[in-house]
Amino acid sequence: ATTSAALSLSGATLTGGSATIAAGGIQDLDNFLALNPQKYYAALCPDSWAADSTFPAFCAKYSGVASSFYVFFHTSIGCVFSGQISGTTLSVASVTSGHLAVGSIIAGTGITTGTQITGFISGTGTTGTYTVNNTQVISTIAMSVTNTYSQYGGIKTAATYCRAPLDPVTAFPIAGFFADVLGSSPSAVNKLAPFAFRFITGTQPYPLTGSDATLLKANYVNYTDTAAQGGLPNVNTLMWGTTMDGQDFSYWYSVDWMRVNLNQAIANAIINGSNTKINPLYYSQDGINRLQYAAQVVANRGVNFGMLLSTSTTPIVQAIPFGVYTTANPNDYSKGIYNGLSLNAVISAGFKSINFALQVSQFVTGA
Repeated sequence: ATTSAALSLSGATLTGGSATIAAGGIQDLDNFLALNPQKYYAALCPDSWAADSTFPAFCAKYSGVASSFYVFFHTSIGCVFSGQISGTTLSVASVTSGHLAVGSIIAGTGITTGTQITGFISGTGTTGTYTVNNTQVISTIAMSVTNTYSQYGGIKTAATYCRAPLDPVTAFPIAGFFADVLGSSPSAVNKLAPFAFRFITGTQPYPLTGSDATLLKANYVNYTDTAAQGGLPNVNTLMWGTTMDGQDFSYWYSVDWMRVNLNQAIANAIINGSNTKINPLYYSQDGINRLQYAAQVVANRGVNFGMLLSTSTTPIVQAIPFGVYTTANPNDYSKGIYNGLSLNAVISAGFKSINFALQVSQFVTGA
């Protein structure tokens, strides 16, 4: 739409744009996807959409197991605090829980609906001063910011991110996660790694307390942290690289990859089998064997590319024999229908929590 924000990608930081967009954008995207089914994989969405009452339903609409579309957007952690507003300056006297950030929508008695933090003055997420978008005068009262992630709980389509309070308004940190997903190109020498703990640039670490970190992890909300625990204090990492159903994005990426490539391989075998006079593909046991082989090649690539776990029983493509299938489904043969192929695969996963048992004792010398 002509009113859409103009954005540019520089490294892993999205700059030069706006965190808001004209009303109706969600419906515009829905209409666009309806006109272009299964052509697009993911969308990077404006901050204002997280609190829009229509967005959760939009996300749920595309969350079926067979769907391959995802939305990336920022959400707020929520905050309970006391403060006052004079003009466009918010002064925060104390914070009970949570953090404030650019984009936080403030609620409280007498506060203009839609009042939003637009920048920092002296505050950096807790006490201090901030700029807001609506001019007003509010004496010191209890204020709050409602988290915007709860309404997306369990939705596979949604990948959310909590902005760090110190991120500038021009930074769009979830763009790093978004770009990493779309930049994936799995191969035998470029295997698909888990998204949790991947390096991320263009954003500040989130100064989370222990309780806040536990809260975001439990609700599958992503954020930026340092890699100091691994001896890399000057490097930032993505925590936790999941969609809102708790799956590492590598899980759904692998499922989508398998679906697309299995469909293409089988279709390719059938089309080419109808265009050769030397060895046509017929609906027979030999034809089923050839389709099974084409699918198994894809499964083997999935293992080699790091997406599927290889065991003694998986991933092996199964095929119901010609005689067994046609006996059970006598009407399918004349219609060219065969629904006897199947694959039981386990998606590769990474480590996210390690408990190491260390037992120490005094050294005992001999008598």
